[in-house]
Amino acid sequence: MRFLGRRKPSVMLISGHRSEYLVGVEHYQGILSGRAIGAPLTVELVAEVNNPHDANAVAGQIDGRVTGYLRRDVASKYRAPIVLANEYGFRLFVQTMVQEREDGLMRPGWLDIPGPEALARWLALPEAERARGFDFSAGKSPATPRSQGRPL
Repeated sequence: MRFLGRRKPSVMLISGHRSEYLVGVEHYQGILSGRAIGAPLTVELVAEVNNPHDANAVAGQIDGRVTGYLRRDVASKYRAPIVLANEYGFRLFVQTMVQEREDGLMRPGWLDIPGPEALARWLALPEAERARGFDFSAGKSPATPRSQGRPL
């Protein structure tokens, strides 16, 4: 992956008003073993370029290891902005916590992420503004959900 002239990618912590779970976590239980329920997690959203099952796959990774995937319908909306963010030199992370499913398996909690439109608006900003992060409201009312991203 090429990072357009940057030596080291910038880490961006994102949050928003869309809540999504990762699916397929039952196949990656080892990554969460030994972590307490409620323990904080930082999940990176990674577009998988060679996934044989889904051309639009977006993995959730913890410490560089896959822990699950965004659902296909969700991943298809997020893949392009994530790929573009990576091309601009950004890695996108979301904070959550360890949860226990009803069947006793562990999983990352809700990923509260910006809508794909908010990510696209951020990516459309001039380079200097992109590097400072973003804070977008979905509408004009103070009660309207926000999408945010800040450098780490």
